[in-house]
Parts: sequence; structure tokens; C-alpha cells
Amino acid sequence: MMLEEKISPAIQRDAIEALAARRGYYIPPGAWPHGGWIEDLDVSGRNFQRTIMAAISQVEKGAAKAILVWKYSRFGRNRMGNQLNLARLETAGGELVSATEEVDATTAVGKFTRGMLMELAAFESDRAGEQWAEAYQNRLARGLPPIGGEYFGYVRRGRQPHPLDPKRTLRDPSDGEERYEPDTKSGAAQMLAGCYETYVGDQNYALLARRLNRRGFTTEGGLPWSAETVRQLMDLGFAAGLLRIHDPECRCHRASRCQRRVFRPGAHEPVISDELWKRFLKLRNAKVTRPSHSMHQFTGFIGCWHCGGGMHLIRQQKGFICGSRARHDDEICGSRFASMQAVEDALLQVLAAWAPEIETAAETCEVAPQPVRLDSNLEWLRKELARVTTDLDRQTMQFARGLLPEDSYIRVRDELLAERDRLQDALEPGEEADEEPKMAARDAVPVMRGLVEEWRTLGVLDRRALLMQIVAKLEIEKPTHGPAWLWVHPLFEAEPRRMRLAGRAQLDDVKEAVLEAMRGRGEASTAAGELLRVVPTSRDLGACSEQAGS
Repeated sequence: MMLEEKISPAIQRDAIEALAARRGYYIPPGAWPHGGWIEDLDVSGRNFQRTIMAAISQVEKGAAKAILVWKYSRFGRNRMGNQLNLARLETAGGELVSATEEVDATTAVGKFTRGMLMELAAFESDRAGEQWAEAYQNRLARGLPPIGGEYFGYVRRGRQPHPLDPKRTLRDPSDGEERYEPDTKSGAAQMLAGCYETYVGDQNYALLARRLNRRGFTTEGGLPWSAETVRQLMDLGFAAGLLRIHDPECRCHRASRCQRRVFRPGAHEPVISDELWKRFLKLRNAKVTRPSHSMHQFTGFIGCWHCGGGMHLIRQQKGFICGSRARHDDEICGSRFASMQAVEDALLQVLAAWAPEIETAAETCEVAPQPVRLDSNLEWLRKELARVTTDLDRQTMQFARGLLPEDSYIRVRDELLAERDRLQDALEPGEEADEEPKMAARDAVPVMRGLVEEWRTLGVLDRRALLMQIVAKLEIEKPTHGPAWLWVHPLFEAEPRRMRLAGRAQLDDVKEAVLEAMRGRGEASTAAGELLRVVPTSRDLGACSEQAGS
């Protein structure tokens, strides 16, 4: 921030009013757009995405005659923007006048002086930008957030409030180097870690916001939590010991609004494990739209087999209907109604038959050895890649500042680019092998048995949390004429299963049959046979899945 921007707005206003009185201009009282005063406080002059653009439009429309500024730098510090918008202003018959740098811009000397003042403002802006970029890279290299600030769940050490500016801080020599420590004293660190654990099971930002508000926690700005602010907090990855920054590879000119973000390791202590962070990212990226609250255990991952859209719960009828149908879009998808109880019972049937089959298959197959993961080598490659990227940015910065001759810069740049490409090629196979593999089918058996046996006693959130460990999604297939089917897509290594949904008259019998079969804990053939013997109405039930056979 330039020093002049810290001058009181009242002082700037007095200078502009004095200028208007000398020149005979009238300034409508009040703030823009109802009045004639425009205050772009704490807004960068390096772009023209500001209220002053509306003032230029008023001059072009003939509603205003001139724009009065405290200094020319308040009009803008962007060279191209200054020239283009000044040309617009003067073409429309208006003029730009500075209260503290008053020159006669109708003369050659006046235009030259005004141009030099604007160029000086642009130079100061560029110099401040370079200093800011150097400070940014320095903080990032030390593992600190590049722009500082407070983070929920952590206490910022080594800094003290600025005596004159409440938005700034100063170094505190009595507290050592700047660092971030988990805030265990107030319980914020534990609460932050609990947010990730709860989300993995429920994926419910609104519930987390209500929980934070009930316990008296607020945002760093002192406001109540909302689902959106909780999402933004968790997406930062700060709790996992990471720093989220703008991708250095991106060459956009609006880094603050760019969606390309990457993570860099931070120097602070994480409050969640790397495994939990990866599980959060996987769920976060898998579901674009998330429910504000869990209405049922299938919220968020039950869909229509025909159109691929989500299934909508109709509470009055206690069943699901295709989302396009719920939006009165009959052309895309017809009536796809399926009873909630039928879906539950079909799912339990699939899980009841699946578990013994997996156990039987596991006894007859050999276990393949786990591949060796060279984690240390991958970590070294990542660090080397980060080092080369930093060196490349530093060389580019020095060349831009005129500290390096062009031939030396090109030679070093080409060497660094070649080294970066080599490291990326060596890292790609390791990154692919480092991806989390699918769950082994035998590891899903305990979850299956627990769900089937304890389904009636589990709450909605517990059912959902367990289902999301083994089921990727559920789909309902309901032709216009014919029976309905449930598709179960697993998260473990197995093919999807297809189960026919039971009619209403047989739902209670099916549920009892499934529970009785699992209570017996017999062999796979015995459990499946018992299930088929108890439910003989195969015409209506389609008693077993296609993969299970008869």
C-alpha cells in the first residue's frame, strides 16, 4: 500500500472541495451513485475495475463535466488504463484535475507534467509490486502463509498488533520467530480436526456450521459460520499442514480470482493426518453438489440409471422419483418411482449375499504382494521440482528488473526448464503408483455384515457413514413397463450388482429373510439357499442378483 493511501479521506475531501471552489465546480453532496463523491478505499489503483469507471461514463453521457482527484495516482496506476481512460474522458469533453498536483493540461508543458506524474505513480506501483512479490516468495520458502493473516484452529505467534493500523501487525521480538501453533487451549484445533472427521462421514457443511456456532466459535472476522465459510476453511488445507497458493505455472493477470490453485508444504504442525486429508479431497472432488442436510442415508449418491441425474425423495410417498421428473421435466425421464423400503431391502439383500461370496473367493485365491512404494524417492523428487521452480521464478524476476543480461537469462532458463521437465517425467510414474488403490473386497466384508445386522439400530448418519465406505453410488432402473432394479456400484474391487426391487406386499418378508440369513452366519451356499427358500415368490422378487446366480 502506498503511503498516500493512508492519508485520511477527510483531508483528501477538503483538498478537493477547495479545488472545486477555485474552479467553480459543483459536487453533489453524498456518496456515489446518489451523490458526487467516490471513495475507493483500500482498492488497488493498478486496475480499473472500480467505481471511477462509472464516473467516466457519466462524463460521456454529459451528466458530469470533470473528475477531481486528490492526486493523479488516485485515477489509476496502470499505464495502459490511464491512457485509454484519459482519452475517453477528454474525447467526451471532460477533464481530469488533481487537487494537489494542479497543472494546466491544455498546454504541452502541462500535459508533459501530468504524464510524468502518472508515470511516477506507475513506477511506484511497479516497485511496490516487486517488493511484495519478493516478500511473498520469502514467506513461502519459510513455510508461512504468503499473505499472513489469522487461521481458525491456530494461534499466530511472533507478531503483535500495529499501534496505528488495526489491520496490520508488527514483529514481536519477545515471542521469537513468526509461526502458527494449534489452538488447543480454546479447543479450536480439536474442533477443526473434528470438522474433517465429520465431513468424511456425512459431507454436511451446514451441520458443521451449526455445530461451530453452538459452541461459540466465530470466523476470523468475528462473524457466525455458514456452510460456505466452513467449505472455504476446509478447502484451504491449512489443517493438514499445507499452504494453498496460486499456481506459479499460471500466467493469468488476475491471480486473486484464478481457480488454479496448488498446495505447498507449510512449516506449521498439522491437526489432521495426511490420510484424512486425502479422504476429504476425494469426497470433495467427487461430489460437485452437496446436500445442505442429510435427509436420508442415501443422500448424495443415489441416482437415476436412465438419465444419470439424482433421485428425489418424496416424503409423503416414502419413495424416490427421478430428479428430472420432480422438476416436471417429463421429456427427459418418465416416472421412475421406487419405494424407500424396497431400496433398503434390495441393498441389504445384495450385501447379505455378497459378503459370503467374497469370503469364499478370498480362500481360493492367492494374495498378490504389495508393490514397493519408494516414498522417500518421491519426496526427494517433489522437493527438487519445487527448488527448480523457485529458481526459475527468481531468475525471471531478476531479468525483469534488469539485473541479468538477456543471453545469461536465456541460457539459465533453458537449463532450468530442461531440469524441470526431467524431474516431472521421473515423478509422473511415481505419482500414479502413489495414488490410493481401491479397497480390497475382503476388507469390505466386516462393514457389510455390520450394516445388515445393525441396520435397524443405526441412525441415518451412521448408516450413511458406513455405506460411503463400501458403496460408490446406487442407481435405480425403472422401465416404463416392468419391474424396478437397484444397481449397487462398490468402492472395492468388484463388479456392480443388480437386484430387483420387491413389491410392497413382500417387503416385510424380504427384510426378515435377510436378517435371519445373516444371523445364522452359515456358509455362503447355506445363507443364499436359506434366503431363496424363505422367499419363494421369484416372479415378483427376482430373489437373487444376476451376479450371485441361483
